[in-house]
Amino acid sequence: MDGNIVRSQLTRQSYSHQSVIELLVESLQKDSNKNCLIDSTSQRKWSRSEVLDSCLNFAYFLVNDCKLTKGDIVCFVANNNDIHGIGILGVLAAGGVYCSLPRHATQFYCKKVLVFNELTKTQLNLNCPTVESAIQSVRLDDTVLPVRTGLDDTATLVMSSGSTGTPKAIIRTNRNLLAIMAITQHPEVCPLTGDDIMLSTGFCHMCGQRSLLSSIGFGAQLAVWGDVHTNEAIMEGIHDLSVTNIFTVPTELNFLIKNNDKYDKKYLKSLRDVFCGGAVLTGNTYRKTMVTPGYLGYSGDFKAEHLTSDGFFKTGDLGYYDSNDYFYFVGRSILISPVELENILVTHESVVNAAVIGVDDSEDGEVPMGFVTVRDGCAVGEQELIDYVNERVNRIKQMRGG
Repeated sequence: MDGNIVRSQLTRQSYSHQSVIELLVESLQKDSNKNCLIDSTSQRKWSRSEVLDSCLNFAYFLVNDCKLTKGDIVCFVANNNDIHGIGILGVLAAGGVYCSLPRHATQFYCKKVLVFNELTKTQLNLNCPTVESAIQSVRLDDTVLPVRTGLDDTATLVMSSGSTGTPKAIIRTNRNLLAIMAITQHPEVCPLTGDDIMLSTGFCHMCGQRSLLSSIGFGAQLAVWGDVHTNEAIMEGIHDLSVTNIFTVPTELNFLIKNNDKYDKKYLKSLRDVFCGGAVLTGNTYRKTMVTPGYLGYSGDFKAEHLTSDGFFKTGDLGYYDSNDYFYFVGRSILISPVELENILVTHESVVNAAVIGVDDSEDGEVPMGFVTVRDGCAVGEQELIDYVNERVNRIKQMRGG
């Protein structure tokens, strides 16, 4: 079996901290007067000492007022702002598990993803303090904070996209988060320094959480972007805040690239490093997948369905690796990925955004159909875009639905 395993050429990471919050508290105690957090909507700024004090205040509130115990899950359905970020740190400092649903989550979605183990008596407290007031409260005793947790204790639950069914809560342990932070700091990635200002995506996504933890852990500043914004506002924000690093998604990145000529060449002069997630980037860019401890709440015989007889996990992915042991994932069995076709469409010079869905077909069950947003001033026909995609994929993936 060992001959079938390709091992990383990098040395195995060792950890001097047992939890991510332990590392963050230690980091926040340094350069206490330096700005740490910026709310891009309100322009409110927080120093490192203010963030530390506020998150420990919230942790104290959770432990003493809410009777939170180690391992309890705290679910946020909240706006993406500076208070939300401090709330995450407070949950971790209280020994809890942070989970988040999108601010616009519907009642149907919440019923799908929230599982109640037993019936409990519901208490409606109309006088419950806000998070804003809780982080300003005074710690009245010597409660030991942060609560000590271990490397393999769950720290966060991140909801999957639901592309393979009902969204699932993916476990992120302290070890996972510390490893992610270490990867970000690797010289071949984009290591943060004390001079960097990072622009964050939503905290309900792993990229948003990663940006919060890494920027605080390594002395950078984090500019937290609100939920409601336009691509133009992101361009302005990068300029106004002198952002050096951004976490973004392909649609926003495509806008920045295709509209860059509308702005002065020095408009984005501060921007140095770009992280992009949520979908595969086009061209020679690719993303890697990582194995996590598992999905929370898997139903069925997992081993029989997903493991080979000699213990390898059957991912269903199609890929290859090169002479430098870099892995490239290019497909999933015969599944037609809408993301792959969308990525091809947005490489067309006239297309800004694209979406691909499956439509009923009498022979193949479903075939792809595309929708596009065309760049201002461009005229492009349906058949031209269909031909553009079809020339770049095999017959199964061609835009047979229009």
